[in-house]
Amino acid sequence: MDNIDHRHAAYLRTSLRQIRYQLGSADGSFKDRLGSLAKMLADLADEGYIDLLAESPGLKQMPVRLPDLHSFYTPPIRRSPFNPEEVILSTLQPDELLSLRSKMMQDVTQAFSPEKVNRKV
Repeated sequence: MDNIDHRHAAYLRTSLRQIRYQLGSADGSFKDRLGSLAKMLADLADEGYIDLLAESPGLKQMPVRLPDLHSFYTPPIRRSPFNPEEVILSTLQPDELLSLRSKMMQDVTQAFSPEKVNRKV
């Protein structure tokens, strides 16, 4: 049973990895790819090739809508030119620098203690 469970888990991991690869590396956007997959599944279901359980959610297709103002190309809206604020680098006093350095070292030693490293290793 353990061997069967192990193989099943490996199969699921491989299947999910393959799905992620197919969706992520497809031509076009992720949303377009999902839409085309849903349409293909809906077509297969309409033709009777897929038998879905009664309690499973139905495949939905977007209804055809009439064009509205947002359906057509709209030219970009002109914006005021970007004027960044001047970057001012403040100079730290030596005591401020030492204080910041000690706080940073305290954070680092709390994040990476020898006990945590040994536990991880």
